[in-house]
Amino acid sequence: MGITAININKIIEYIPKCDRESENPTVFHLGFINADLWADIMDEVTEFHAGSGSETKMAKTTLKLNRSKIELLRFGIKNISGLINPETKKEMKFDTIPKLRNGKSCNVIREDLLFSIPAGIRDEIVEEIERLNTLGEAEAKN
Repeated sequence: MGITAININKIIEYIPKCDRESENPTVFHLGFINADLWADIMDEVTEFHAGSGSETKMAKTTLKLNRSKIELLRFGIKNISGLINPETKKEMKFDTIPKLRNGKSCNVIREDLLFSIPAGIRDEIVEEIERLNTLGEAEAKN
């Protein structure tokens, strides 16, 4: 049997670990990030500078890991339900804004909404987006 392809149209519902016992949990709807966009994000956050051989100009590599997390969230979160505004105590409205990337316009989560998600939950969601965009153990074994 061959490798099972990734379903690029699949949207999954993800509830953060801290909210799973709640009556009305916050649900993040997460989706696939195409290979071209994924590569662009990863290339943007990785820098390599070749040195000249002198002690002051040695080769240098920079990885902007937190920037990659923000970009994966920006393009991987397709919707959110149940995220509560701390001031009004009402559900925040999910909206997207257009963002130009690689000459293509994409609809992405509004920045104010993205940045209102607590850091630990952002990390959890990034892990789920990465899992969604890679082969699972069963597929990798084939």
